[in-house]
Amino acid sequence: MSHKRLAVIAVVAAAYAGLTLVLAPIAYGPIQFRVSEALKALVLFRPDLALAIGLGTAVGNLASPYVGAWELVWMPLMDFGG
Repeated sequence: MSHKRLAVIAVVAAAYAGLTLVLAPIAYGPIQFRVSEALKALVLFRPDLALAIGLGTAVGNLASPYVGAWELVWMPLMDFGG
């Protein structure tokens, strides 16, 4: 993996997690509205960014009041799958 590719993955993951954390009042709850989900469209053009979305989901879910296996394991795994 090149340095440029790794940097792009890190930036997209940080953007996903950052948007989720900044908009926490609407991103967490029984009904979730995550603006950061719009970044998933990038995977259509760059499939390698599925890793970034999965990492961003994992980091963003660390602050969830509903944190558990679903948020920390299954949701990121589903995003890694594209």
